[in-house]
Amino acid sequence: MSSRGSSASTQVETTASADASTVAQLGRLVEQAASERSPLEGAVAKFAKYYTPLVLFAALCIAFLPWAAGHKDHKVHSAMS
Repeated sequence: MSSRGSSASTQVETTASADASTVAQLGRLVEQAASERSPLEGAVAKFAKYYTPLVLFAALCIAFLPWAAGHKDHKVHSAMS
């Protein structure tokens, strides 16, 4: 143990640069994986581009068309009043 007022020093010698460390290599791999898209990922994104708005539009039609057509006993109309 050293006392509070001591002037002991430690010297450390490195054998490689920080760019060659395992952590730096891991960081580069993560960046590379994030920048590249697999073919399946591209296909899913293309499918979702059209599928999501279509499903949203269909849900809105199912919810509000009966009410707009004058069917006052529809559950959406009951919930809104």
